[in-house]
Amino acid sequence: MKELKVAISQLNAASSSVPQLVLSSMDPGEGKSSAIWDFIRSCKDEGFRDHHGALIVLSRHEEIRSYVDQAGLSRHHYAVTVAEGDAMNEMGLSDPDAAPVIFTTHEKLRRWTTGRSFADADKFHYLGRPRTLRIWDESFLAAQPVTVRLDMLKGIPAVLRPLDPKAAQGLDAITAALESVETRQSVTLSHQLSACPSTLAALSGAQKREWDGLVSILGREAIILRDNRMGRVLASATAPLPADFQPALVLDASGRVRETYRAMEETGAPIRRLPGAGRNYSRLTVRHWDRASSRSALNVPETRREILEGAASVINAAPAEEWLIIHHQARGADTVLDELKAQVANPERLHFVNWGRHNATNAYRHVRKVMVLSLWHLTDAAYTAHHIAASGRVPSQGLDRETISRIAAGEHRHNLLQAICRANVRNGADGVCGDCEAYVIGKTGKDTKALLAETFPGAAIKDWRPFGAGELTGRSLDVAEEIRRRFVAGGAERVRKIDIRKAVGMGTAPELAQVLTRPAFKAWLAGEGLVLGTKEVRRADRV
Repeated sequence: MKELKVAISQLNAASSSVPQLVLSSMDPGEGKSSAIWDFIRSCKDEGFRDHHGALIVLSRHEEIRSYVDQAGLSRHHYAVTVAEGDAMNEMGLSDPDAAPVIFTTHEKLRRWTTGRSFADADKFHYLGRPRTLRIWDESFLAAQPVTVRLDMLKGIPAVLRPLDPKAAQGLDAITAALESVETRQSVTLSHQLSACPSTLAALSGAQKREWDGLVSILGREAIILRDNRMGRVLASATAPLPADFQPALVLDASGRVRETYRAMEETGAPIRRLPGAGRNYSRLTVRHWDRASSRSALNVPETRREILEGAASVINAAPAEEWLIIHHQARGADTVLDELKAQVANPERLHFVNWGRHNATNAYRHVRKVMVLSLWHLTDAAYTAHHIAASGRVPSQGLDRETISRIAAGEHRHNLLQAICRANVRNGADGVCGDCEAYVIGKTGKDTKALLAETFPGAAIKDWRPFGAGELTGRSLDVAEEIRRRFVAGGAERVRKIDIRKAVGMGTAPELAQVLTRPAFKAWLAGEGLVLGTKEVRRADRV
């Protein structure tokens, strides 16, 4: 904390003109935001004497209100500049140049500085000069990662042609040029592309996202990759923030767990990491169910039923507790959350936060139980775009598998840290987190238990196997889960032993028989209402 306060004072005094990012990666709940509030309050109490202007860049509008309240700012102390026409622009002073503190969003800063230096972005000036104290709250990338699905682009001209033939022809030219580029080859699209807002209003939400993504990377190098589900994808990044935005202070609790900062450092970006002891998570227990639970997996009715039954069984075992449920954002007529609530006693005690909204809120800090229904997986193209945004370089022939795995692991650590720390774990004292128990369902592609241990140093990381298999280990546990999958999730009434043996990779029938006849395994079968036959396992109520 001391080092953070010193860095804030130095930046405010303009004592360092060296372009660099000063990264504070204190864990959630350790007081990064409080240090900013305290500093602003002290400047206010001194009448903003020797103050050269503060720019605070936040991810969401509600965070601006929190900063204003916590710092005790009056209307004449600050200004807000967000999207044009937004009512929040009426908060504070109407003349931003006269406000000692100005609040904006990540998106607004990027838009206003595109194609210009920070010094020329007079919207953020204080008394006619660039503000010296520049604070970026939450995850920082100099540029924004962008992926564009070529299949989606091809369908857009049919919508645009009756409304704006010129825009349709421009997109036709781009898609034709991309057709001649081989997979894993780079390309720079020097085309011009524009359409009036009324024309773009005819596009679906998905089409508009692809259009906007493409427009944001025109003139920039990109690489074409292939994804099994998405087809050919263009991966790139937007123009970065202007170099003279630095020096700036970045407050990111994920700074110690993400690979994107390391990618920046490897390419020579000037980052000064503030020292920090790190938080002790010894009062956190994380139970992991190594079960595929991606969005596509949850679209399979049998899999969804199994996962929701497992989650509900744990939630119902603690009927007096409130729970924070981390989940994928619903698409269309998605019923996953409704199905979970239908299986839970007193569902009003459940709080839901979807991935993408899982950070920068303290609303659930009193909750001591967390259920992560599934992990947030991105495509390889998206991880490649993250690397491009961090490094500023488009990799020749694409990233190697090891680099993609490192970036993916860093994003999993980042998301899990932010999500689980919305709950009581963010509380605590003397560097030790608050009491909390988290249940995580999902596979990361690597050793998920090790990844969780890296994310939460000192926490108890344990296997979680629902449905009564908790006393089984090793091969017995593998067999039990395969049997249960076939009976409960698959709806079978009897399963051949040879099919079980093949599914779990056992070489011989005696090897399986040794597992099936163990007393602990027989007790588990009985508890599941199953019995052993000569060549099969069947339900006890079936002849």
